[in-house]
Amino acid sequence: MDQPMTAGEHYERGLLLKRMRIFVSALKEFQQATPDPQWAGKAYAQMALCLRLVGHYDAAVTAFRQSLEFGSLSSEERIHIMYLLGQTLEALSREIQALVVYRQIRSEHSTFLDVEHRIRRLSSGVPGPIPLRPLGRIAPNVQGVEGRILRWKPTRKQPNVPALTGLSGAIPKSQTDKRRHARVAVRLRS
Repeated sequence: MDQPMTAGEHYERGLLLKRMRIFVSALKEFQQATPDPQWAGKAYAQMALCLRLVGHYDAAVTAFRQSLEFGSLSSEERIHIMYLLGQTLEALSREIQALVVYRQIRSEHSTFLDVEHRIRRLSSGVPGPIPLRPLGRIAPNVQGVEGRILRWKPTRKQPNVPALTGLSGAIPKSQTDKRRHARVAVRLRS
């Protein structure tokens, strides 16, 4: 007779499905890991990442907040999850809530990533969110199955100046035109 899977096994299976970009199935596996307090914080964080990847930012905010309610996370994991929560709130144009989260991060870790810059920008009232940074990689095999969030590093160097030819056939003459065409070229490439 088959034994039911443990919460840890559901979590590991969810990580595998997430890595394979099968987000709906991964969400179901992480959901099955949430009843176990030992795995609930990490499972909710992974659910939030999946939801964010498919564009369900409101649900991702809820899942990030649920993740932070569990004491099974290390302080490093909590700060990373709070940072991702702040980014997601910014993407939803909830600047005040994002500012609160970033200030809390700063109080716990004053030099964490670009939190200070985000706080200054949000406090100054400059419109528009900073674009979301690529999500950190989730490394299930680093330090066992902790699933710690690692800092994302680009795999290749991006050119500093995008190619300006091929947009309209003309190379822009002024600096303003160059910047405008460069932004268009970057959007077209992605």
